[in-house]
Amino acid sequence: MIKTLINLVLLVLGPSSVFADIVTKCDSPHGYSYFVAGSFVPKKEAGWVEDGISKGSYLVTRDADGKYDIIFSDAINRTISSREDGGEVVVISKSDNRLVLVVAYPEMNVETWYFRIDLSGTGELTVSQARYGEASFINKHSLMKAACSK
Repeated sequence: MIKTLINLVLLVLGPSSVFADIVTKCDSPHGYSYFVAGSFVPKKEAGWVEDGISKGSYLVTRDADGKYDIIFSDAINRTISSREDGGEVVVISKSDNRLVLVVAYPEMNVETWYFRIDLSGTGELTVSQARYGEASFINKHSLMKAACSK
């Protein structure tokens, strides 16, 4: 059932995604975020808070050309491809038990994804996300952790 759902998501995201290999899937990220005071965050509410996406997930794929993508489901059940959303996905480091990706969205967001996974895709992820600039309504910096499996 889950493979059928994943294939359906990949089909909806476009032809390049249909032929992608699934590297791993990480569920329910949780951790902390630092919210910066601004238009949508009053000064008294700025600072560190416990944060997470209890029903969220990250699906990591690698296409036939070896390009990675991170397809995420968010708190309101939207499914979004990092690459199709304008993010540039760059491989920083890769081995049999480690994958480090940086995803940069110009003038809006930068993310560092550190996967500690075995060859079967099982392990954990820590992700750092810095949202900044006018296009990002709420400026914050987050560090979250999630368990991963295939």
